[in-house]
Amino acid sequence: MSKRVVAALIIVASLFCAAGFIGLIVLMKTAGERRDARRAEEQARERAEVGRELARERETGRAEAAAAFADPQAPAPAEAREFAAVLDDLGRALQKDDGAVMALTFDADRLFDELRRSGAFDRAAPARGGPPDRSEFVRSFREKATKTVFPPSFRWQHADVRHVRWSADRNEAVAIATHTNDSELMGRAKIKVRWWFVRGAAGWQVYDFEELKQGPRLSAFTGALFAGEAAGRLPAVRAAQDAAIALSRYDLEGAEDALAECRNVELPAPVATGVCVTEAMLRIRRGDPAAAHEFIDRATQLSPGMPILEHLRATCFLATGEHENALVALDAYAAQLGADEEAEVLRGRALEGLKRLPEAKAAYRRAHDLDPDDVESLIALRRVLSTGELKELGARLARASNPRRAYDRVLQGEPNEAADDVLLDALRTARPDDPRGLADDIRRKVKTKKFDDAKKLLAHGLKVVAPKERPEVLSSYLFAMDGPKELLGAYASVPTEYVSEAFRTWALGLDDEESNREGGAPTGALVRLKELVAAHRTRVPNDPWGWFYQGVILQYEKQYDKAAEAFATGGARLPKAKVDDPDGPDGLADDASQFRGRRVECLFQAKKGLEAYEKVEPTADVFQQLARLYDQGEDFDGLAALLAAHRKRTPNDPQTVYWQGHLSFRKRDYAAATVLFKKFLLDNDEKTQNRWMARDEYVRATLRTKPADAAKLLADFEEPVAPALRAAIAAATSDRPELERLLVEATKRGGKLWFYSDEDFRRAFNQEPWSDLRRKYPDPNPPPKVDD
Repeated sequence: MSKRVVAALIIVASLFCAAGFIGLIVLMKTAGERRDARRAEEQARERAEVGRELARERETGRAEAAAAFADPQAPAPAEAREFAAVLDDLGRALQKDDGAVMALTFDADRLFDELRRSGAFDRAAPARGGPPDRSEFVRSFREKATKTVFPPSFRWQHADVRHVRWSADRNEAVAIATHTNDSELMGRAKIKVRWWFVRGAAGWQVYDFEELKQGPRLSAFTGALFAGEAAGRLPAVRAAQDAAIALSRYDLEGAEDALAECRNVELPAPVATGVCVTEAMLRIRRGDPAAAHEFIDRATQLSPGMPILEHLRATCFLATGEHENALVALDAYAAQLGADEEAEVLRGRALEGLKRLPEAKAAYRRAHDLDPDDVESLIALRRVLSTGELKELGARLARASNPRRAYDRVLQGEPNEAADDVLLDALRTARPDDPRGLADDIRRKVKTKKFDDAKKLLAHGLKVVAPKERPEVLSSYLFAMDGPKELLGAYASVPTEYVSEAFRTWALGLDDEESNREGGAPTGALVRLKELVAAHRTRVPNDPWGWFYQGVILQYEKQYDKAAEAFATGGARLPKAKVDDPDGPDGLADDASQFRGRRVECLFQAKKGLEAYEKVEPTADVFQQLARLYDQGEDFDGLAALLAAHRKRTPNDPQTVYWQGHLSFRKRDYAAATVLFKKFLLDNDEKTQNRWMARDEYVRATLRTKPADAAKLLADFEEPVAPALRAAIAAATSDRPELERLLVEATKRGGKLWFYSDEDFRRAFNQEPWSDLRRKYPDPNPPPKVDD
C-alpha cells in the first residue's frame, strides 16, 4: 500500500471531526430556537416551495454527479492555469492560516444550495424547526467554519489541474487536481482532490471538494451532521478520526484500539465509509488483503463510486496475485479520475505479474511522464529495463526537481549494479558537487581499483562541499579503502587537515571489529590497528587519540597497567574547553569521558579499582562506573570496600545510600534494602541518578518479603511501575482481576507474554492458583527439559 494513500487518512479523519462544523450545527440549532412564531408560517411556505424545487434539483444533481465521475477530460492549458491559480492562492492562504482569504475563496452560499438540494435540511427540519436561514448559515460558516474546512494536514505549495468537467453554461465546473507539498519533516507528499467551482463576480470560488483517495465530499459529511445523524455518537466519530490518524503513522495497535470504539455503532454514512476504508487499509498493512475485501464492499454499499475503493481493490488483488482482477479495478479507477501516476505503477506491477513486460514498461513510463518526481515508477523501471535501455533511467532521473532525493530513494530497490552506475552518472552530471554523488563515485573508483582517481575526487570533494557534509565524503573513502592491503596507503593519501578525523574513524571501526569478534577467531583487526596507530603517531605525534588507541591495543593484550597509563597520558593532552565556545565543551567533555572510562576500566581489570577511585577525577563519575563494574562482576566485597571509601571521602552523597541499598538487595537482605531505598527516594527528587532503579528494587524487595505491602506501594508512586512487576504483585496477592487485565493488555492482538522474562513474575505466576492462566498465556521461551 502506498505511503501516500496512508498519509491521506489524516485528511479525511480531520474532516470527520471538524470542530467548526459541529460548532456550526450547534449555532444553527440555537438560531432556529430563537426564531419567533411570526416566522413559522413563512417557513412553511418556503418549505413547500423548496420541496417542489428539490425534486427537480435532485434529479439534476444526480446527473451532474454521474457526469463528474465519468470520463474526465484534459483541460486546455489556459483553463488549467486559471483553476490552478485559484488553488495556489488557497494553498498560500492555508500555509499562512489566513482565514480572510480562505473565506473569500470559499462560496458558502453555493454550499448552502448544495446542502439544500441533497435533502440535508429536509431531514433536519422536524428537529430543528425548519431549514436554517441562508444568511445566518453563510455568516456562521465564514466566522466559525472556514478555518476548519481544511484540516492542518491539508496543505500544498503547488496545484496541477489535469481534468475539468463544465456545466452547460460554463459557470460551474468540477476540476481534478494533484497537490504537492514538500516539507523537511514529512518529505514530499501528494494528494488528489476533486474541486467543485462556481463562477462569481470576483472570479472562480470553491464550494465543495472531495479528497479522491478517501472522500467523502465536504457537502456529504456536512449534510449528515445537519441531519442529526451524528447526534449522540461524537465519541465514536472521534474514534474514527483517531483510527485514521494512528494508521497514517503506522501505529497499527493504536488504529485497532480506536476502531474498537466505533465498531457496532451506527454512524453517518460518510463517517462509516471512512471507518470501512481504515479497516481495509489496516488489514492490507497487516498482510491480510483477502480480509480487506469485506470492508471495501461494505464501503461501496455506503458510498458508491468512491475512487479509493477501486484503488484498494487493485492493491488487494496485486497482493494475492490476481493480476487480471487488479487491471479491471484499475480501469474502473482510471475511468473516474483519468491518468494517475500511482495507478499506472500499480498497473505496471499487474502487467509484470502477467509476464506482459513491454506493457509494464509502458505503464511505468506513463507514470513517470505524469510526475517526473515520482520515485516508485523510477524504482520499477530500474528493475525491468534491459541493459540496453538503462540510459533512459539516467535521463529520467535528471528530470526530477531534486535528483539527489530521487537517487537516494531509487537505490533502496533490489541490487542492480549496471542501473546504479547509470543513475550515479546522471546524478554526477546534474549535481556535480552533491556529497552523496561524490561519495558513491569515490566508492566506485576504489572498487574498480582506480585509487588515484579516488584520491583526486576525495581532495576535490573536501574542497567544494559544505563543512557539515565533508564527513560523508571522507567516510566514503575511508571505508572503501579499509582493506588489509589498502589501509596504510589510503591513510597516507588523506590531506593533512583531515588526517586526525580519518584516523579516529578507521581506529574506531577496527576497535569495534575486534571487540565484536566471536569464538576467539582472529579477524586481523588488531594487527591493522597496530599498523595504523604506528603510522599516525609518526605523522601526528601529539594527537591524544594516538595515545588512546595505543591504550586500546594494550588493553586487548591484557597489559592493563600500561593501557591505563596510555589513556592517562592521552587524556592529559586533550584540548581544554573554551568558555566562549558554545559547541566545544560538550564534545570535549565527551572526549575526556572516553579516556577516563577506558582508564578506569583497565585499572579495575588490573585489580586496582580502589586505586582508580583515589587517583581519577571526577570522583562522582568514577564512583558510579566502579560500582557498576563491581556489581556486574558480583564482587560484593569489592563493592563494600568502594562504598566505605566513598562514604569517607564524600559522606553526604545520596548515591552511597542507593548503592548500599543495592548491595543489600543483591545479598538478599531485603529488610535492610527497603529501609535504604525508602530513604533514598524520600530524600531525592525524580531527577536524581539511579532513582528508577531504586524504586524498582524497593518494590521488588518489599514484594519478596511482604507482598501485601508491595501492592500498597504502587499507589504511592506517581511514576509508572513496569507492567511485569505489577503483574507479579497481582499474582502474589491473588488479585485475579488486575492480573488478567495486565495479561490481556500485554498480549492483545496475539502478542506473546513477555512478562516471563521478569524473575519476580515467573516466581509468583508459577504458583498453583494460576495454572489455568499459564495454559492460556504460556511461556514463549520455556526452559529446556532436564533429563531424569
